[in-house]
Amino acid sequence: MVTAIAYVTRTALLALSLGLATACTDAALWLANQPVSVEKSRDDVAYGPESRQRLDWYGEAEDRPLIAFFYGGGWTFGDKSDYAFVADTLVKRGYQVAVIDYRLSPEVAFPVFVEDSKLALHWLRKQTDVPLIAMGHSAGAYNALMAVAQGAPADLAIGLAGPYAFIPKEEKYKRIFASADPIAEMHVGTYVTHNMPTTLLLHGTDDTTVMPLNTTKLADALDSNTIPNRVIFYPDTGHYGIMRPFAAFGLSDSPLVDDIDQFIQTHVGDARDAAAHIPRPDPARPQ
Repeated sequence: MVTAIAYVTRTALLALSLGLATACTDAALWLANQPVSVEKSRDDVAYGPESRQRLDWYGEAEDRPLIAFFYGGGWTFGDKSDYAFVADTLVKRGYQVAVIDYRLSPEVAFPVFVEDSKLALHWLRKQTDVPLIAMGHSAGAYNALMAVAQGAPADLAIGLAGPYAFIPKEEKYKRIFASADPIAEMHVGTYVTHNMPTTLLLHGTDDTTVMPLNTTKLADALDSNTIPNRVIFYPDTGHYGIMRPFAAFGLSDSPLVDDIDQFIQTHVGDARDAAAHIPRPDPARPQ
């Protein structure tokens, strides 16, 4: 166990209500402007017919696990070019990375961005047979986990600060999710079955944009379906702070990237084995 992590019990988080607040765009822009050195293997590749159904592929190789990364932005903004810094960090760890665009509101609403995410994962699976990891932050974590829960191909799933079970309160989110009736139709846990891959859920305890209870509720759904999963809550970490470990210059001492790397390396060998879906005890798991 990495001593820099403080594992927070789920019980301590139950007092937090679900919610999705307005994003801190200054922090997002700071992260997006981090310098990168990795080059694209494939630039602006179409995975579907729509103009936003595009991806950038970094570090393409025949023998490296492929991470499909879906960025956040409240389903209203974002561009794959702004997240090269994530690919830069992960390629240096020995992975290939696809950073994926998807259609946004107000042009589309739920569930279109989920359908785009599913299409991207299916397209990537057709391109390569290496282990495929669906990963995202914030709204992108929602897209990644919802897509996989609904049957899109992935050998592992990783979510950072995703609003998996939030209840829309702001008008723009009420409009985006207006078709979800009942409200449970928009919650990732509703779609979790025994076919869900082994999952890693990461969240900051100080996140007031996407409340940590979202992660707790999804973990409960995974547990109910006997899906192996690990949950890590990072102390003194907010919604964008959880992404700082991907930035250059070592500006964060968080072990988050190490945790992701360790999770993939631990599970990638048996990710496609049915035995990977048998619950395994995890002594570091918060209870």
